[in-house]
Amino acid sequence: MDMETIGWSAGVRDLSLWRSAFFLLMTPFLFLLIWSGSLAAQEVARLPFFLDTASFQALGDTGKSYVELYILLSSKSLKFQEEGGEHKAYLEVKGSIQDSEGEEKWSKQWHKEILVSTAEGLERGSSILDIAGFILEPDFYTLRVDLKDELSGDTGSVTGKLDVLAFPLDTLFISEVELALDIKASQEEGDFVKNGIRVLPNPARIYGPKAPVLYFYVEIYGLLLGAGLDSTYTIQQKVLTLSGDPVKEYEPKDKRKPGRTCVEVGGINVLGLAPDTYIFRIRVRDNASGGELYSQRWFRVTSPTGEISSAPPVSIVLTPEEAEHQHNLIKYVATKQELDAYKELNLEGKARFLEDFWSSRDPNLGTPHNEFLQEHLRRWDYASRQFSQFELNDGWKSDQGRVYIIYGPPDDIERHPSDVSSVAWESWNYYSLEGGIQFIFADLGGFDNFVLLHSNARNEFHDRGWRQKIHRTPYAP
Repeated sequence: MDMETIGWSAGVRDLSLWRSAFFLLMTPFLFLLIWSGSLAAQEVARLPFFLDTASFQALGDTGKSYVELYILLSSKSLKFQEEGGEHKAYLEVKGSIQDSEGEEKWSKQWHKEILVSTAEGLERGSSILDIAGFILEPDFYTLRVDLKDELSGDTGSVTGKLDVLAFPLDTLFISEVELALDIKASQEEGDFVKNGIRVLPNPARIYGPKAPVLYFYVEIYGLLLGAGLDSTYTIQQKVLTLSGDPVKEYEPKDKRKPGRTCVEVGGINVLGLAPDTYIFRIRVRDNASGGELYSQRWFRVTSPTGEISSAPPVSIVLTPEEAEHQHNLIKYVATKQELDAYKELNLEGKARFLEDFWSSRDPNLGTPHNEFLQEHLRRWDYASRQFSQFELNDGWKSDQGRVYIIYGPPDDIERHPSDVSSVAWESWNYYSLEGGIQFIFADLGGFDNFVLLHSNARNEFHDRGWRQKIHRTPYAP
């Protein structure tokens, strides 16, 4: 299934600092499996729910990002009471966001009334969706959401890292992928409607017999327009295993640019996929500039019973290009001996090596997914996009990308813009690693390419004279 590319113009998106609404899907609850949550591990609670986020470019030359937060829970998790022949539940929601220094950047508490009109609907159960949108500076944050059933007193909480992308202006870039349960064109206004499209998000990222179509929504920015330039861009979707092996590739499609910015929506049927965890990737190429980028999200496919297979996916023979990509993917977390061994293997041997490599790093073999691999891929994807140069997903090669992939988001960042006495530089601080470690990066060339000058971490580059390198010699006429 493929849907039309829809253009949009400045002023379409609602930029209010807060918006929130519930949507009650009057169908049986879509997911039989309650797991740890999309954003972070959920605390043990009697009110389980799913939480996910997606970042988009904020309108205007603000340099900020527009972030949407999605919540999904089952009506069967709530206590209802009959009022006037109808069944009502009452939910309290609290949300807060703190930056890397612990400063609160946003907080909100609100109350929701959930109405089910019939006893049959109450027995069947429904999926309850909530959405919130707000503006944030690109940075590393901690997000916490707490729910409370006001009738039963049951509570649930999710806390996790929120890494907000920076969207460059006038440069090809693509938003994070929003995975959805349904997408339809809409002429009406509403909290689930953006750019003329009603998008019902899927914070659980779980698909299967009861949700057979993976719908997706992405925004594309910075397409090159001009007389004599190619007026098309190319879109391609792929489904990959968690280790990056291709499972299904869809034919690339050339589409006419509706403007410098556009929206890409569509859906793929997942019923042909074995129960497992996968990556959905969408790649865009501007055929005028030659710039090419991708955005991706992991998702899960369940069996009719709601279970996810614990068996590894069927091995796929690697191509030479895929084998090289896999080498790049493991190079920061593999030992020198492992990398040397990988290089000596043929393609079939490399595939077996990768299965053993990731399996040996799975911190909990009792779960159906590899938490280490999922976190590594999240870091890799963020670093590849956030620290990229020249419109390519090559940010993993940069010094900041490497440090982010290995150590994760820093606890604190000190940013020092360039001035007459020094170039721009940053200090990334990790207080809980090795008794406290620091990384110093500087933009020595003035092209927003921060290189590592010094670190006190073990086995990292060390230079006590790094301050001399950021110093600028005053101009003498």
